[in-house]
Amino acid sequence: MNDLFIARRRSDLRIIWIGVDGSRWVLHGAGARQEGAWIETVKGILDPPSTLRTRSSARQRGSTPGTVKVDERVIDLTVHLTATADDPLPVVERRWDRSWSMEQDGRLWVITDDSARWFDVRPREDIEVDLAVDPRRRGVVTMEMTLVACDVDAHGHTDTTDWQCAEETTVVLSNPTDLPAWPTFVAEAGQWTFPDGVSGDTVALKQATQPIVVRTLPGVEKVTYADGTPGYPLLAGQRFTQPLPPHTPPTKVTVTGTGALQIITERRWKRGW
Repeated sequence: MNDLFIARRRSDLRIIWIGVDGSRWVLHGAGARQEGAWIETVKGILDPPSTLRTRSSARQRGSTPGTVKVDERVIDLTVHLTATADDPLPVVERRWDRSWSMEQDGRLWVITDDSARWFDVRPREDIEVDLAVDPRRRGVVTMEMTLVACDVDAHGHTDTTDWQCAEETTVVLSNPTDLPAWPTFVAEAGQWTFPDGVSGDTVALKQATQPIVVRTLPGVEKVTYADGTPGYPLLAGQRFTQPLPPHTPPTKVTVTGTGALQIITERRWKRGW
């Protein structure tokens, strides 16, 4: 189904393209067409493509549910280009073409009154232009574009809170999104113990001789010093295993340590709005 058909229930929706050259194009909503481009249809900005993997034995009746596979997000657009008050159609075409690259992501924003989320996207294949009627004669170029967001999540704002800690300090963690969240702790030099999720589990680090950045997200370097050098020995073989679950209300947890602490949590969502 055309996601834009669903989206028209929201009069506040805007879709904005920020090109690889820094250009800005309002494609839908207030301000659309001012730069000479607008979209007729868009698919793929709701939920990412997901498949439940199942398994079954030869004699099994039915199957057994397994893991969920989330594939890359593919976004299909039908785009129209036309002349503006300042630029004829050929100039608009050239500007539009310069804003895209298969070798670099641009940013597609989906904005409503209560959210602003974005996808980093690039063309997945060559742009297909409708040449059934000479575009120059009818004054409109219509094209079908297939984009790919290898990072499938819709990125929201990054939540940052600052705390001044003295020994055991109560801080607040939350996650209003529909995806797990993994906070980052930025702390002064010292000996720190950080929460592992909101279950009450903790991870105690060894003494740090300079400020540290502690990332709980799996698959990234967990601890680095302020100068960028690795600080993994501070973990002493431990690891963070628990994210903030989706829809976690503000929850009090304990941090042990002395000095300034900053907690950074990126908000990621399944849906574009």
